[in-house]
Amino acid sequence: MDFIYETFYQIDKSLDKDKGSKELGLSLCKTIIEEHRGTIPVKSSMGQGTRFSLLLPYSSSTI
Repeated sequence: MDFIYETFYQIDKSLDKDKGSKELGLSLCKTIIEEHRGTIPVKSSMGQGTRFSLLLPYSSSTI
């Protein structure tokens, strides 16, 4: 799980070879969320799935 946010990281290289995937999704999400002072924690259980949470700070002020 340590590498899932790394650009171009792919656990199983055979999964997306026909789709032309570049593996940027989680890396881009993490970058955008962190630019907004948020976090994107992940919890995963073998055979049960994976859950990502997008946590962004709340502000009642307007720009």
